[in-house]
Amino acid sequence: MGLTIKSDLDTSKGASNGVYIRIDTCRINKVQGEMVFAASLWLDENSSKGFYREYIEDSIGKSEGMIKAEVVYYKDEEDYEGTEVKLPNHFRITFTEKEIIKKPIYETKLVEVDVPYISFDAEGNEVEKVKKVEKEHKVVVREEEVVKNKIDYSVVDRPIVYAYNYMKKELEKLLPGAVIE
Repeated sequence: MGLTIKSDLDTSKGASNGVYIRIDTCRINKVQGEMVFAASLWLDENSSKGFYREYIEDSIGKSEGMIKAEVVYYKDEEDYEGTEVKLPNHFRITFTEKEIIKKPIYETKLVEVDVPYISFDAEGNEVEKVKKVEKEHKVVVREEEVVKNKIDYSVVDRPIVYAYNYMKKELEKLLPGAVIE
Protein backbone atom coordinates (compact mmCIF):
# COMPACT_ATOMS: atom_id res chain seq x y z
CA MET A 1 0.00 0.00 0.00
CA GLY A 2 1.27 3.44 -0.87
CA LEU A 3 0.58 6.58 -2.86
CA THR A 4 1.73 7.29 -6.40
CA ILE A 5 2.22 10.84 -7.65
CA LYS A 6 1.31 10.65 -11.34
CA SER A 7 2.97 13.83 -12.50
CA ASP A 8 6.27 14.83 -14.05
CA LEU A 9 8.90 15.16 -11.34
CA ASP A 10 12.67 15.49 -11.44
CA THR A 11 14.13 13.53 -8.55
CA SER A 12 17.58 12.79 -7.15
CA LYS A 13 17.51 9.60 -9.32
CA GLY A 14 16.24 11.25 -12.51
CA ALA A 15 12.85 11.97 -14.04
CA SER A 16 9.75 10.10 -12.92
CA ASN A 17 6.04 10.30 -13.59
CA GLY A 18 5.13 7.85 -10.84
CA VAL A 19 6.96 8.72 -7.62
CA TYR A 20 5.85 6.26 -4.97
CA ILE A 21 5.47 7.11 -1.27
CA ARG A 22 4.89 4.47 1.36
CA ILE A 23 4.55 4.55 5.13
CA ASP A 24 7.33 2.59 6.83
CA THR A 25 6.68 3.33 10.51
CA CYS A 26 3.64 4.41 12.50
CA ARG A 27 3.25 5.11 16.21
CA ILE A 28 -0.07 5.90 17.88
CA ASN A 29 -0.60 7.58 21.23
CA LYS A 30 -4.28 7.11 22.13
CA VAL A 31 -4.00 9.17 25.31
CA GLN A 32 -2.75 12.24 23.43
CA GLY A 33 -4.78 11.52 20.27
CA GLU A 34 -1.54 11.71 18.31
CA MET A 35 0.00 9.74 15.48
CA VAL A 36 3.59 9.90 14.25
CA PHE A 37 4.53 8.23 10.99
CA ALA A 38 7.39 8.24 8.54
CA ALA A 39 7.31 7.57 4.83
CA SER A 40 9.95 6.71 2.30
CA LEU A 41 10.08 8.11 -1.24
CA TRP A 42 10.81 5.92 -4.25
CA LEU A 43 11.36 6.44 -7.97
CA ASP A 44 8.46 4.05 -8.60
CA GLU A 45 6.49 1.31 -6.85
CA ASN A 46 8.69 -1.54 -8.16
CA SER A 47 11.79 0.08 -6.66
CA SER A 48 10.14 0.12 -3.22
CA LYS A 49 9.21 -3.57 -3.39
CA GLY A 50 12.88 -4.57 -3.68
CA PHE A 51 13.52 -3.14 -0.22
CA TYR A 52 11.09 -5.48 1.55
CA ARG A 53 12.17 -8.82 2.94
CA GLU A 54 10.13 -11.97 3.32
CA TYR A 55 11.60 -13.22 6.61
CA ILE A 56 12.86 -11.15 9.50
CA GLU A 57 16.17 -13.04 9.34
CA ASP A 58 16.71 -12.01 5.70
CA SER A 59 18.90 -9.08 4.79
CA ILE A 60 17.23 -5.82 3.95
CA GLY A 61 16.83 -5.38 0.21
CA LYS A 62 18.43 -2.78 -2.01
CA SER A 63 17.41 0.83 -1.71
CA GLU A 64 18.59 1.81 -5.19
CA GLY A 65 15.28 3.44 -6.11
CA MET A 66 14.96 5.52 -2.94
CA ILE A 67 14.94 9.25 -3.66
CA LYS A 68 15.53 12.41 -1.68
CA ALA A 69 12.61 14.55 -0.54
CA GLU A 70 13.59 17.49 -2.77
CA VAL A 71 11.98 17.26 -6.23
CA VAL A 72 11.12 19.58 -9.09
CA TYR A 73 7.41 19.54 -9.93
CA TYR A 74 6.15 20.31 -13.45
CA LYS A 75 2.49 21.30 -13.32
CA ASP A 76 1.78 20.62 -17.00
CA GLU A 77 3.46 20.31 -20.44
CA GLU A 78 3.85 24.07 -20.71
CA ASP A 79 5.68 24.36 -17.38
CA TYR A 80 9.36 24.27 -18.43
CA GLU A 81 10.75 25.88 -15.28
CA GLY A 82 9.17 23.62 -12.69
CA THR A 83 8.83 24.34 -8.98
CA GLU A 84 11.17 23.03 -6.33
CA VAL A 85 9.19 21.16 -3.69
CA LYS A 86 10.25 19.24 -0.60
CA LEU A 87 7.96 16.25 -0.20
CA PRO A 88 7.19 15.57 3.45
CA ASN A 89 8.26 12.22 4.84
CA HIS A 90 7.77 12.70 8.58
CA PHE A 91 4.40 13.53 10.08
CA ARG A 92 3.14 14.28 13.59
CA ILE A 93 -0.62 14.73 13.59
CA THR A 94 -3.53 14.64 15.98
CA PHE A 95 -6.63 12.66 15.16
CA THR A 96 -9.23 15.05 16.46
CA GLU A 97 -12.40 16.72 15.29
CA LYS A 98 -13.35 20.26 16.20
CA GLU A 99 -16.45 20.43 18.33
CA ILE A 100 -18.33 23.47 19.61
CA ILE A 101 -19.55 23.07 23.16
CA LYS A 102 -21.43 25.38 25.48
CA LYS A 103 -19.51 26.22 28.63
CA PRO A 104 -21.45 27.70 31.57
CA ILE A 105 -20.06 30.91 33.09
CA TYR A 106 -20.61 31.14 36.84
CA GLU A 107 -20.72 34.07 39.24
CA THR A 108 -20.88 33.94 42.99
CA LYS A 109 -24.02 35.67 44.27
CA LEU A 110 -25.63 36.06 47.67
CA VAL A 111 -28.86 34.12 47.74
CA GLU A 112 -31.38 34.11 50.57
CA VAL A 113 -32.27 30.57 51.63
CA ASP A 114 -34.60 29.12 54.26
CA VAL A 115 -32.77 27.07 56.88
CA PRO A 116 -34.96 24.88 59.09
CA TYR A 117 -34.07 24.48 62.74
CA ILE A 118 -35.61 22.96 65.85
CA SER A 119 -36.66 25.15 68.73
CA PHE A 120 -38.88 24.72 71.76
CA ASP A 121 -42.10 26.49 72.61
CA ALA A 122 -43.12 27.77 76.06
CA GLU A 123 -44.34 24.31 77.08
CA GLY A 124 -41.04 22.61 76.07
CA ASN A 125 -42.32 20.95 72.90
CA GLU A 126 -40.13 20.75 69.80
CA VAL A 127 -41.14 23.17 67.13
CA GLU A 128 -39.66 23.36 63.68
CA LYS A 129 -38.90 26.91 62.62
CA VAL A 130 -37.31 28.46 59.56
CA LYS A 131 -34.90 31.34 59.44
CA LYS A 132 -33.68 33.19 56.39
CA VAL A 133 -29.92 33.15 55.82
CA GLU A 134 -27.83 34.64 53.04
CA LYS A 135 -25.39 32.18 51.47
CA GLU A 136 -22.98 32.42 48.56
CA HIS A 137 -23.97 30.24 45.62
CA LYS A 138 -22.45 29.80 42.20
CA VAL A 139 -25.07 30.75 39.67
CA VAL A 140 -24.93 30.32 35.89
CA VAL A 141 -25.09 33.81 34.43
CA ARG A 142 -24.51 32.94 30.77
CA GLU A 143 -23.14 30.31 28.41
CA GLU A 144 -20.17 30.71 26.11
CA GLU A 145 -19.41 28.67 22.97
CA VAL A 146 -15.94 27.12 23.05
CA VAL A 147 -14.18 25.16 20.30
CA LYS A 148 -12.58 21.97 21.60
CA ASN A 149 -10.70 19.20 19.83
CA LYS A 150 -12.39 15.87 20.47
CA ILE A 151 -10.21 12.76 20.02
CA ASP A 152 -11.54 10.50 17.26
CA TYR A 153 -10.79 7.02 18.62
CA SER A 154 -12.19 5.36 15.49
CA VAL A 155 -8.86 6.23 13.83
CA VAL A 156 -7.14 3.65 16.04
CA ASP A 157 -9.03 0.88 14.20
CA ARG A 158 -7.50 1.83 10.82
CA PRO A 159 -4.48 4.08 11.46
CA ILE A 160 -2.63 3.39 8.20
CA VAL A 161 -5.67 4.27 6.08
CA TYR A 162 -6.09 7.51 8.05
CA ALA A 163 -2.37 8.29 7.66
CA TYR A 164 -2.45 7.76 3.88
CA ASN A 165 -5.56 9.95 3.53
CA TYR A 166 -3.86 12.68 5.55
CA MET A 167 -0.65 12.38 3.54
CA LYS A 168 -2.60 12.56 0.26
CA LYS A 169 -4.26 15.83 1.33
CA GLU A 170 -0.89 17.33 2.26
CA LEU A 171 0.65 16.29 -1.07
CA GLU A 172 -2.30 17.77 -2.98
CA LYS A 173 -1.60 21.12 -1.28
CA LEU A 174 2.07 20.98 -2.29
CA LEU A 175 1.43 19.69 -5.83
CA PRO A 176 -1.73 21.38 -7.12
CA GLY A 177 -3.08 19.65 -10.19
CA ALA A 178 -1.09 16.43 -9.66
CA VAL A 179 -2.94 13.12 -9.71
CA ILE A 180 -2.23 11.28 -6.47
CA GLU A 181 -3.56 7.76 -6.03
